[in-house]
Amino acid sequence: MIKDPERAICGIATAFGQPSPNDGRSWKAEQFRDFLALETAVSLRVDHGPLITNRGMIMSVGMVRQFATVTWPTHGLLIMAEVDDAGGFGDELLRDIAAVTTQTWLPHGWGLSVAAHEVSVTRSPAFEDAKILGVGEQAMSTWRMLTERRIGADC
Repeated sequence: MIKDPERAICGIATAFGQPSPNDGRSWKAEQFRDFLALETAVSLRVDHGPLITNRGMIMSVGMVRQFATVTWPTHGLLIMAEVDDAGGFGDELLRDIAAVTTQTWLPHGWGLSVAAHEVSVTRSPAFEDAKILGVGEQAMSTWRMLTERRIGADC
């Protein structure tokens, strides 16, 4: 359920069939079949770790609530997440992601990465194609276009 569509992000969390630059292994869509059937949510983090502030630690910046296997724009795992306030950091993160996803003259600055029980927003994704594709309404329309599934405030 996406409570506030303006806080949504959509992107490719991992690519299928591409060797990892770290160890050469690659993911297959079949490896995610059982996980996708669970229809569960996982934490959205930054760089697979907590954010440390002067007020303490922020363990996650939101939740990934929807997953789908797609074949375009790359064969991979598409995610739909909602960024929380996260002590004010969530708003800054959304503004930064929106700014870099709309620019055309520099390389994409934010990507995504999958770990055991989380998805992370990162500046160094394991796969080049693991990118954030949209923020806010652009995220919602990208999800609808790539999955042909509607996500709304009541989903």
